[in-house]
Amino acid sequence: MDRSKRNQHEVNESLSISIYNSNTSSESFLYSQYLIDYLLHSKPKSTDKTKLIEFCQQKYSDIVCEHETIEDFRLNYSSQQALDWYMKDSFIYRLFHRVVHYQNLDLLYLLRFFIQDIRDALNKYPISSSINVYRSQLMTQDEISLLTSSLHAFISINSFLSTSIHKQLALVFLQQAHLTSDLERVLLEIHIDSTVKSSKTFGFIQSNNTIRQTEEVVFSLGSIFRLNNIEQQQDGLWIVRLALCGDQEKDLKDLFQFNEFSFGKCLHRIGNLNEAEKFFAHLLSESANNNPMIQSECYYELGCLAMDKNMIDLSLDWHEKSLEIKESFLNEDNISLAHSYNKLGQIYMKKNDYRQALSLFLRTLKISLQVQGENHADIAECYTNLGGIYQKQKNFNHALECYQKALRIRKRNSSDNNTIDLGIAYNNLAIIYSCRKQYDLAFEHYEKALKILEKTLSSSNPELAVCYCGLGLINEQREKFELALAYYGKTATIYREIFAPTHPDVVQIEQHIQRILSKLIK
Repeated sequence: MDRSKRNQHEVNESLSISIYNSNTSSESFLYSQYLIDYLLHSKPKSTDKTKLIEFCQQKYSDIVCEHETIEDFRLNYSSQQALDWYMKDSFIYRLFHRVVHYQNLDLLYLLRFFIQDIRDALNKYPISSSINVYRSQLMTQDEISLLTSSLHAFISINSFLSTSIHKQLALVFLQQAHLTSDLERVLLEIHIDSTVKSSKTFGFIQSNNTIRQTEEVVFSLGSIFRLNNIEQQQDGLWIVRLALCGDQEKDLKDLFQFNEFSFGKCLHRIGNLNEAEKFFAHLLSESANNNPMIQSECYYELGCLAMDKNMIDLSLDWHEKSLEIKESFLNEDNISLAHSYNKLGQIYMKKNDYRQALSLFLRTLKISLQVQGENHADIAECYTNLGGIYQKQKNFNHALECYQKALRIRKRNSSDNNTIDLGIAYNNLAIIYSCRKQYDLAFEHYEKALKILEKTLSSSNPELAVCYCGLGLINEQREKFELALAYYGKTATIYREIFAPTHPDVVQIEQHIQRILSKLIK
C-alpha cells in the first residue's frame, strides 16, 4: 500500500535536474555534482541522526500521525533498513525530496548518513545485463521545452530515481495520474548498458507482498544521463529516451575535478558567498584529526571570501592562519605557499602598504617561476600584481616592464586573442602609457582592450569603465571634448549602477563630466 501511494506521488513530483551541454554554462550542473559528491563521500557526524530527528519532531509537532513513525525511526533505524525507509511513504522520504528540491544545505548535511546508507544498499543489488527501465512523470510545458532544446545534452537527476522494468506498469500509473491544464504525461525510457561503469550506483530492487510485486531499478542521486531523443506520440504522450553515462565519458571527465573543497569553491564562483563561507566553516569543524592540509585550505578560502566581501582585516587574519599552517608542513618552494603570498600581497596593496605587498609578490614570483615555468598564467598574474605596485609608487618604467611581460605570457596562452585576461593586460599597459604621456600608444592599447572587453564582459563590468574612462582622458587631452564626454558618460553609467553615490570613483567621474561640460560651454 505504501509503495502504491508512493508511485502516485512520484508521478506528480517535479524532477530536480541540471542540464549541461557545450553551448551552455556548466555552473548549475557542476554545483549539483559537487554537492552530491560531497554528500556521498564526506564522513557524517555521529550527532547528525539525533539533530535530524529533533528537527523532524519540531517540524511535525502538530501532525499526530507522524509522531509514531518518527519515534520508530529514532529507536529502530539502521543502515540495513535505509532502502526500506526510502521506499515507503514516510516523513523521511518526503523531507528528503523537499530538502533536495530546495537545496537546504544544513539539512542535507544532516541527511548524509541516510544518503550514504541508501547508496551502500544499492551496491548490493547490481545489474549484470543491459536493460531498459521506465519512469512515469508529469511535466510542465516549460520543463518539456527545456528538454526539447537540450537534445544530446547531459542531464543530472539530483535525487534518487525510482524506475520500473515494466513499461506497461509505468504507463498505467500515467493513465491514473490527474492532469491539469499545464501538465503533460511523460514516459522516461532509460537504457542501461551493462558495460558502462558509473561511480553513481544503481540497483535492482524486488519486493513481494500480497497486494502486488514491484521490480524496480533505483539510481543514486546525481546519476548522469544523455538525452538521446524526445518526441510526442499521437495520443499526446511524450517519450524521453535517456542513456546512463559512465565515468569515462570524455566530456564529463574533462569537466570534473572533485576534491574536498570542490563544492565550496563552486559556491564561491557562482557568487553564493554566505553559503560558501558556511561550507568552509563546516568543513573546518569536521577536519579529521586536525588535518593540516584541510585546515590551511579552509582558512585560505575563508580569506578569499572575506576579501570579496571587502572585509580586509578579517581576510588578513584568515590568510595569515592559512600560511602559518602551510609553512609548518610544506617545503618552502611549494606552489601553495606562492598562492598564499599572492593573496597576502593583494591585501597589503589594498591597505596601501606597498613595501610589504611588493615583498610578498616577489616571493610569489620566485616560487612560481621555479615550479611552473615562465609561461604559466600564474606568472602573468605575478607580473600584473608587481606592475600594480610599481604603478602605485609612480615607478612607471618598472610597471611598464612588468605589464609588458604579463601581456607576452597572456598572448602565448591565448588561442583566440579574445580572452578577458588579454583585454585587461592591454588596459593596464594603456594606463601606464597614459601616465608616461605617451598618448598615442595609450590610445592604441585602450582600443585593443575595448575591442576584447566589450565582447567578453557584461556591460556593467568595472573593467569596462576603466577603459572608457581612459579613452575619455586621452580624448580630453587631445581636446576632443564631445568624444571625451561620451566616454565619461559610459563610465558614469557603470559606476552609478554598481557603486554608491559617495564612492570615490563615482565622485571622480562626476568631476570629469563637469570639467568637460564647462569646457564645452566656453
